[in-house]
Amino acid sequence: MLSAAREGEWERMIEQEQARRPLIEAFFATPPERHEAPAVAEFIREVQAIDAEVMVLAERGKQAAAEVLRLLTNRNRAADAYTAAARRR
Repeated sequence: MLSAAREGEWERMIEQEQARRPLIEAFFATPPERHEAPAVAEFIREVQAIDAEVMVLAERGKQAAAEVLRLLTNRNRAADAYTAAARRR
């Protein structure tokens, strides 16, 4: 998931998150044994760290996509204005 987010491959990241969800649910379906608690706690911290980085990357990707959309919109408006002006001649 994290590597997909780092590469900006959002569809792949979403697919991996969807595949991960039932695995995590199955993992937590039964409480861990007392001796497993430290490892489970570490696992949870690692997942949270990965999720936090994915969210930061997703926000950056969202902002970049919004900027591209803004630029395209401005170019389309400029092209429309040019076309309208050319028709008036």
